[in-house]
Amino acid sequence: MNANRAQELGVQYFLSGYSCAEASFMAICEELGIESDLIPKVATPFAGGICGSQGICGAVTGSFMAVGAALGRTEAGASRDACYDLCKQLNDHINSKFGCYTCRDLLGYDTSDEQYDEDYRKNVRNKVCEPVVGECCRYIVEELSKHI
Repeated sequence: MNANRAQELGVQYFLSGYSCAEASFMAICEELGIESDLIPKVATPFAGGICGSQGICGAVTGSFMAVGAALGRTEAGASRDACYDLCKQLNDHINSKFGCYTCRDLLGYDTSDEQYDEDYRKNVRNKVCEPVVGECCRYIVEELSKHI
């Protein structure tokens, strides 16, 4: 597994028009060799901080889904610890690197506020979202390589 390749893939997917959640989920799964017709479908509603609500960042939730695909449970009684621990680590990492992990706080504005024109939104998306997507992908693949 190559963390830098995952980072580049995530950014490429994001720049090609996939959402933050879709791009991170796709890139990490691709780097892990996980294939499914559900990728990126299941990540679609998590963009924009979950359905555009500006909650937890879509790149973070897309990465969580990839962690689940790699370390998630297959039996009801199995431990969730490895999955939970890595996802908590990602939250802490993104929070320390970017100061937060919610879409609204990362962007610095409410996306429903009409005062922000399309150029502003595109600029913020490129300066904020692109690096977060890349960092989520890099971090998760780097950490997963220690577990798999």
